[in-house]
Amino acid sequence: MSFCCLSSAWADTVELHSGEKLIGTLVRVEGGKMIFKSATVGEVTIPMDQVAQITTEDPVTMHLQDGRVNRYRIHGFDDGVFTVDDEGRSRQVASSDLASVNPSAPPPNVDWTGSINVGLTATSGNTNETSGSFSFDITRNSRKTDTQKKTRWNSKALYVFSIDEVDRGIDTNGDGTDDDTEKVDATTEENVTLSTKYDYFFSDTYYGFANASWKKDHIADLERRTIFGAGLGKEWIDDGKFLLTTDAGVSRLQDVYETPASRTNDINVSAYLGYVFNWNISKKFDFLHNTVYYPSLEEMSDYFLTGAAELRAKLAADWFASLKALLDYDSTPGEGSKSTDMKYILSLSYTF
Repeated sequence: MSFCCLSSAWADTVELHSGEKLIGTLVRVEGGKMIFKSATVGEVTIPMDQVAQITTEDPVTMHLQDGRVNRYRIHGFDDGVFTVDDEGRSRQVASSDLASVNPSAPPPNVDWTGSINVGLTATSGNTNETSGSFSFDITRNSRKTDTQKKTRWNSKALYVFSIDEVDRGIDTNGDGTDDDTEKVDATTEENVTLSTKYDYFFSDTYYGFANASWKKDHIADLERRTIFGAGLGKEWIDDGKFLLTTDAGVSRLQDVYETPASRTNDINVSAYLGYVFNWNISKKFDFLHNTVYYPSLEEMSDYFLTGAAELRAKLAADWFASLKALLDYDSTPGEGSKSTDMKYILSLSYTF
């Protein structure tokens, strides 16, 4: 078919590798195809691999794969790369970075994602033990538009417990001494952690953040640990395969223990240094890792460190198996508690 047509009332131009030329209006680009409307042949669909050149008289709306939305006038197209006018400056946009142009149904400006994770183990026989975990996380991402900055909000909750059968001494002859034992169930682990973090992007890569967390650990003698903080961060990479961010700020950290001897209401002002590294290894596997370091600004030897590493294996469209390692290190733990608290959790998860 031939697209040779001219009209002074239409200003956008498309040239094909075959040498044919269209003059009219670029309607949209989606799914590797262009919809173009001319005065004589109406709307036509053109595969992008047949397009040699594009120019537009007015700006078009470009939705990028990373969520950004910008208005550019196209004044060139070569080997899959758009040349656009960005407020008087020429820049290039690769087709691989482009989600759509003037989409018929623009993608929602806000994305909600999350997962629910459940792990449970039970043994019986020589020993009786039951342990489990429940956690969820939810993330809200809003894309950058002409009138709105990009934001990111993430909240998490984790509950871990373990009940073991242990020996307890009993006095069978009434002399005040334990001369026998009996099997009883005892809680050997029980803790709850809640956390949230909000990022507000000043530019494509720099953002300010505010965070808060609360933890209770009955076995570690911790009645509550509360952390509130704020600071600045940078998103170094976010290309769909890798995510790397670093944060620095100041936090208010308070530990309150259950044992009277170690109970304290002291407030510790600490630095906040952290990073997040996520890797989409393949269609089946993801690796997620984060660490936050809280050194006291009054005494650097007094610090708290928390981190997590997780390997996810996709099982079905909305299901994955997860192996997670969690680390808490407190340089000044409660009475009778160890500084290092390490947990390994195997769970089944549902994503939404």
